[in-house]
Amino acid sequence: MTAAGFGANVNAFGANFFGSDLQGRPTAGVSIAVHVLERDGDEFDITLTDTDRTGYFGYLGDSALFLVSVSSLNVQINWPSIDNLTLASVAAVPEPSALALVGLALAGLALSRRHRA
Repeated sequence: MTAAGFGANVNAFGANFFGSDLQGRPTAGVSIAVHVLERDGDEFDITLTDTDRTGYFGYLGDSALFLVSVSSLNVQINWPSIDNLTLASVAAVPEPSALALVGLALAGLALSRRHRA
C-alpha cells in the first residue's frame, strides 16, 4: 500500500499499523515494513514487529513527505492495515541549549548597554 501527493508542508504522520486477514479481521503478531521518502530525497525504512491494533507509530521528518509505503513482512496471507491515520505539519522546536545561548547573548547586550549609560 503506497500513499503519495501529500501537501507541501506535511512532514509528520502517525497511525495504528497492524495486519488483517482476507475478511478484514485484525491479525495479531504481523510485522509491518514502513518506507518513507521525503521531498529532499532522504529515505527511511522502519520495521514494526509483532503489531496489533492498539500499537501506534508516529514519524516526524526534517523535510516534507513525498511517499509512504506500507507492506506486510509475513509469509502468510495478511494485509497491512492502517487505522486512525493523522497527517501534520510540525515546526522544529529549538533545543534548550540554543535557547540558553540566545538568553545569555541578550543578557550580555543588556549589561553592555547598562555600563555605557
